[in-house]
Amino acid sequence: MQTDHKQKLEENLTFAKALALKAGRLITELSHNDYISTKIDGTTFTRADKETDEFIYEQIHYNYPTDNILSEESTRDFKSHVNNLWIVDPLDGSTNYSQGLPIWGVSISKLINGIPSISVLNFPILDILCYASIGQGAFVNDRPISTKQFLTINRSSIFTCTSGTERHYNIKNSLGAKRRTFGSTIYELYLVANGNAIFSILPKPKIWDIAGAYLIIKEAGGKIDAIKDQPLFPTRNNIDYMNTAIPTLATSSPQIWDEISPLLQKDK
Repeated sequence: MQTDHKQKLEENLTFAKALALKAGRLITELSHNDYISTKIDGTTFTRADKETDEFIYEQIHYNYPTDNILSEESTRDFKSHVNNLWIVDPLDGSTNYSQGLPIWGVSISKLINGIPSISVLNFPILDILCYASIGQGAFVNDRPISTKQFLTINRSSIFTCTSGTERHYNIKNSLGAKRRTFGSTIYELYLVANGNAIFSILPKPKIWDIAGAYLIIKEAGGKIDAIKDQPLFPTRNNIDYMNTAIPTLATSSPQIWDEISPLLQKDK
């Protein structure tokens, strides 16, 4: 039984890696013939967001017709209680992409019984394919990666956060590390998994911003979870994930989590 389960995970991961690469190529091709608009929430929306979302949905639905899909750009027939759920961000970093900046990517994750089981992040322009399968470690371009197991935070350390984080948390003088913001949530989380950043603060992410990087960070040796309330995973039936932000902290180690998390418990 365990052998069958492991084989299915490998098949899922192989499929997701190929799909993320194809999606990345599609986005790259569309960059020369794209339109830019703004969604109600103020975020950037492009033709590439729409067409890549449709492409990924069609590929998953064709290959896994009984699985459910939750994407940033559409809900379709999403149901939170199903056993097999794909969570997709077809283009994270749309503003960067629309302005010709290289930091943007594709995130694909499959959840089994509410827990991420395989995850893939693809950053096409940077030539980075990052992936993980539960219990099998995390990799970048087939190279094993791990977080840096810092014992202390110092001024040579960096942390990442989204723009506007200081409106929610007092991060100016209390964290002891240097701040960097890159315009792509999944890239900022990838930096934690890859050992570049010591932690990442996300004040208002949605589930598709987190799902892909969640497993990769855990498999690389880090910790990622909701800052308050209940854990990120397993997913729960009583949450409207399309409209719910989940403040999240990712750290290079459980020890750093214990140091940073108490500083973020009170909103600014």
